[in-house]
Amino acid sequence: MKKIIAVILTGLLSACLLTACGGDGGEIAGTFKSVKDNEIWVMTYDKSLDDYNQNITRFSEETGEKYGSIINAHLKRKGDWISGQKEKYFIKVIDKNTLQFRDDEDDIYKRVE
Repeated sequence: MKKIIAVILTGLLSACLLTACGGDGGEIAGTFKSVKDNEIWVMTYDKSLDDYNQNITRFSEETGEKYGSIINAHLKRKGDWISGQKEKYFIKVIDKNTLQFRDDEDDIYKRVE
């Protein structure tokens, strides 16, 4: 009987701890490269705010030189999606090494090792 109670209490405690965790702890932080063009995403994670910042850098197909950079700040992970302040479905998380822009199956980003 004591073993059953101990197992139940352990299960309840684990469930409570997982619920209180909130975000993913920054598992998506890293550098990702587009499989279709010369674009790099650097995803950084701010633990204190539990959010991501995305720095997008674009490179010329012809010369390889950097020609543009954009920063998207305060992105929140919600399940399989990283949401922007205005867009609920901004970046789809396929797994921790693969991201997809919106729901475009051809716009995939792979983690750079």
